[in-house]
Amino acid sequence: MYLPWGYDISMVGGTLLYIFTAIVGSQFWKFCMPLGQTPGTVIALTLFAGTFFLSLPMTVYNIFMSYRNKASIKTKY
Repeated sequence: MYLPWGYDISMVGGTLLYIFTAIVGSQFWKFCMPLGQTPGTVIALTLFAGTFFLSLPMTVYNIFMSYRNKASIKTKY
């Protein structure tokens, strides 16, 4: 199975984040950022924005290109 490098980097980053939190404790992340937002809210909004503005357009583009190039999946039924 082929997975892009971004997947590997995110898995390593997540692991390092969990190790860091285990060492310093979860209280490290409990502070207010500008506009009264918590880090959890900022991370969630960043992930949503990244998915919506980066992944969704690329998915739509790939679907469009597959229809334009008349690509199809051939199954044995």
